[in-house]
Amino acid sequence: MIGTNAAFALTVLLAQTAPIGLSSDAPISVDAQRCDALQREDRLVCTGEVRISQAEALLTADRVVINFLPGTQDFRTIEGEGNVRYANGEDAISGDAGTFDAETSTITVTGDVVVVQGEQIITGERLVYNTETGALSFSAGEGGRVRGLFRPQRDGQG
Repeated sequence: MIGTNAAFALTVLLAQTAPIGLSSDAPISVDAQRCDALQREDRLVCTGEVRISQAEALLTADRVVINFLPGTQDFRTIEGEGNVRYANGEDAISGDAGTFDAETSTITVTGDVVVVQGEQIITGERLVYNTETGALSFSAGEGGRVRGLFRPQRDGQG
């Protein structure tokens, strides 16, 4: 039961981000020091250097919580806490915490957020990404700034 629910939720999460190069039919591997299925709470909690991978994509965090819609295998949210990092080869997102909300189709990453896409880098305190529209919004913490480094394409590149 744990494996089925976790694999289903993670498949949906990773499939949502397919535009950045994931293979939704590749097997998903979940590795953690501990995973607890809290069936009465419709929740799966994995802790201890959690690693979730599919092909070249890798999600790591100190703790991952998957909240399901009551009585279903459909998830409501997937929350990563502590040292959250998502990478798929050239692209990476990191922060202190991250949440995927299925209802709003958004990924929110907070706390020292860094996005690296090829040679482009953006940093801030909070990132909200809509997986349906592709809209991306970065914000800075109080007194902070959103910062970016963008390298122009040279002739013959991408």
